[in-house]
Amino acid sequence: MAVSVDEVFDRIIEESVDKRQQGTKWERAVQWFLTQDPAWKDQFDHVWMWDDAPTNPDRQDTGIDLVAQDMDGEYWAIQAKCYSNTLSDKDVSTFFMASMADTRYRHFIIADTAPAVSHNLETYITDHKDRDITRIDLEWIRNANIDWSPFTGDAADTRKVFEPRDYQREAIDAIKTELKDHDRALAVMACGTGKTLTSLRLSEELCPGGTVLFLAPSISLVSQTMRGWVDQVRGRINPYVVCSDGKASKLKNDESYGQLSDIPYPATTNADTIASRFHKRDDALNVVFSTYQSIDVVARAQQLGLPDFDLIVCDEAHRTTGVVNGEGAFQKVHDNDFIHAAKRVYMTATPRIYDTSAKKKADVMGAVAIASIDDEKTYGRLCYTLGFGKAVEKGILTDYKIVVMNVGEDMLPATMQQHLDSAVEIKMDDQAKFIGIWKALFDRTHASGLKAVGRHAQVDMGDAKRLLRHAIAFASSIKASKQLSSEFQNVINAYTVALGEENKEERDALMDAAGNITFDVDHVDGGMDALTRADKLARLADDDGACHILSNARCLAEGIDVPALDAIIYLSSRKSRTDIIQSVGRVMRKAPGKEYGYIILPIFVPKGTGPRRVVGEQSGIPGRLAGRQRAARPRRTPRGEDQRRRPGRHRRAEPYRRGRDPRRQPRQRAQEEDAQAAYRRRRGPHGFRFR
Repeated sequence: MAVSVDEVFDRIIEESVDKRQQGTKWERAVQWFLTQDPAWKDQFDHVWMWDDAPTNPDRQDTGIDLVAQDMDGEYWAIQAKCYSNTLSDKDVSTFFMASMADTRYRHFIIADTAPAVSHNLETYITDHKDRDITRIDLEWIRNANIDWSPFTGDAADTRKVFEPRDYQREAIDAIKTELKDHDRALAVMACGTGKTLTSLRLSEELCPGGTVLFLAPSISLVSQTMRGWVDQVRGRINPYVVCSDGKASKLKNDESYGQLSDIPYPATTNADTIASRFHKRDDALNVVFSTYQSIDVVARAQQLGLPDFDLIVCDEAHRTTGVVNGEGAFQKVHDNDFIHAAKRVYMTATPRIYDTSAKKKADVMGAVAIASIDDEKTYGRLCYTLGFGKAVEKGILTDYKIVVMNVGEDMLPATMQQHLDSAVEIKMDDQAKFIGIWKALFDRTHASGLKAVGRHAQVDMGDAKRLLRHAIAFASSIKASKQLSSEFQNVINAYTVALGEENKEERDALMDAAGNITFDVDHVDGGMDALTRADKLARLADDDGACHILSNARCLAEGIDVPALDAIIYLSSRKSRTDIIQSVGRVMRKAPGKEYGYIILPIFVPKGTGPRRVVGEQSGIPGRLAGRQRAARPRRTPRGEDQRRRPGRHRRAEPYRRGRDPRRQPRQRAQEEDAQAAYRRRRGPHGFRFR
């Protein structure tokens, strides 16, 4: 049976007689990891304990714990910290002073078990990129596909390597067939269907011993993909990472981009460095992992000797669409004169298509062109499609339901404001939305149905009272996200107390339905270090009986894989259909006991305003979801034909704007009146239906 690093760590703590022995045992664990992890083991010729290091002839304790020598003969100074508290700059100051004063050391590693690092230490690492400081945290080591049995003296289990599922094999074969006679191919695969493994197996089979460039839109996605490829590669892998600093002026407003410290592996932003360090190995898959934002560095490195790529994998390829004006980093990958490669494959779950009018508008604005994913010259032919609907039919993903929780102004008890325990003003519409979220998590039988989204409209069903224990909330800003985490319980407490004063029977019925639920509402944003974000995501997935909500603005929009996720909550409008589909994909992962994923839209309805009108104005989401199947299916027309749309096709869905079609007005009005009447019949004065 395989042994995990957590078991090793626990054994170190239990069997050590003091802190010094703990530290020594952790140093040996780090030495073993660096010689076994596929990402690191081929980087080094030797990894020594400090007493055995050739750079320590006097056997003096200087704060350096291990020394490694890489393939270029350069030395790496390593400190191993077995800490349970936050790691601060003071904890590693002696190590930095000793190692950086010695010119023999060109690279530096901190391998620790700390739950977090201090702001000062993270800033120091980020601000001194030229010193090549890498932090390897326990989470990265924990996620490595390594059996620690040999470290503990036991026989190792066979390394687990996944074979492609049938639909992934179909995708791989279709792309390989397309690339036999063409240099570009497009594959559309729904979120959660395994694009990471598909792209890895494709790369291994298409160019064994070759050179691959993998591009993603954020550091966090680069880090996740690199970990996935390293863990699942069939043979050897020779990885390199190129990422620009997330604090750079062009990227600091992109919360989802991340920081260099998010990657526990040396990442360079220097073209000379990547060109000089790159050593192609014929017995390995040679991969440069990079963000699109760093593509200029990769291009300059090619001018300095980095070889042409055999394959470029463009992940989240919808991000490469749009105006091509010579400055956009995401569009530069299309130009083979700029970045040289024999083949390109574009992979996305949400293809973005621009119609003729958009292209004409771009022309007027002075753009060279506009990249639309249905342009075969740019993206190649669509050779494989696995949309969300087909993935649900095949049982790969779970279906989803939309829950619209209308909370009218007249449903808020008059005395509620008096019971709020907060020095911060909480707007009435925010109070109403928090209450709507709370109700939706334990009883969705009172939610409004939306005919515009067809089978995804919420209806009475057995699953409607399942407690949703794992939810991600999207707010309009970091400030709004923090308010949800800090004031959610305060608002619910004030609501239930005030409701009891006004209508005890309804309050008691509501509390009986809610049960004895504990709510854990937390906030995460891109300014937090990778380990902190990972810990918050791990807590989101906890099955401890509590209801966990993790709130954010943008940083969880892409690349989050939490199969147990029950719900996505939108606290504000989302204009981008692509963003909506990406986040909806998060909730469609399969998990035991999960019949549906839920999209929760808490809506505040002011006095004198119809609920349906407010749904469209406040969220703008149902209409975009109504057309998501069309958005996820690129249409194809024979080559040479004009790509103009047929009248009425792929028009933006606007199901809540009255009078769009005069012939349908009477029917629309009757449906709305019937819905509102039913809404009033099944609710008490505060929206709770009595039984």
